[in-house]
Amino acid sequence: MVLPDIRKLPQWWARRYVFRNEALRTLLSTHSPSTGANYYDYWLLYSHIKSNKPREVLELGPGLTTLVIAQALYENGSGRVTAMEDLQKYYDALQVIIPDHLRPHIDLQLSPSHQVHYGPFRGKAYQSIPERDYEFVWIDGPNYDRQTEFDADILQLVAKSDEPITAFVDSRIGSCFVYSLVFGRKFKFDYIRRIGFLKASKHDMRTYTQIFSTIKFRGAIYGLFGI
Repeated sequence: MVLPDIRKLPQWWARRYVFRNEALRTLLSTHSPSTGANYYDYWLLYSHIKSNKPREVLELGPGLTTLVIAQALYENGSGRVTAMEDLQKYYDALQVIIPDHLRPHIDLQLSPSHQVHYGPFRGKAYQSIPERDYEFVWIDGPNYDRQTEFDADILQLVAKSDEPITAFVDSRIGSCFVYSLVFGRKFKFDYIRRIGFLKASKHDMRTYTQIFSTIKFRGAIYGLFGI
């Protein structure tokens, strides 16, 4: 007997709900050159924004998800998504497909990315994210080498925030590894849905000295018990 792949169940479930929603079904039929998101991502973003009603949303790496986020804000009656893109071709392509009714809710920004460091970790970040009181962040950019780098924007945003910021991370394993070290239990990764979840303020961040002190302590304990 071949058991079903349970990783496909969230996609199957989300696809049903997305296609029952006429507005989302229409938006997702639009051609976009960007890749990476899936039906669960779309439904998660839409339902989270509809329920929590954030006024300032930051999207790191736009595409069809931008339209889904903006549709939820439109239905809420207010809100703005600041969508950061570092590649001209994707910026131009998204400008073309934004429906008129969603344009007031989208601030599409073209910004190059640059290399930053958090202790020994090498990351990429957008150079010019507008200074706003972001309540929710969707992380699917910028473009970087997934073998050697991570997305550093959320660390910089949280480091300046006294209030907790909620963020979802689209299956970026290297980034999720660094986030788990920096935020500890404030960050969780769902291996079935392939999404990372974070809710943290600057008070929840560990320094790289604290991170490596914890690693050394655990190594000593494991060695003591022969683990």
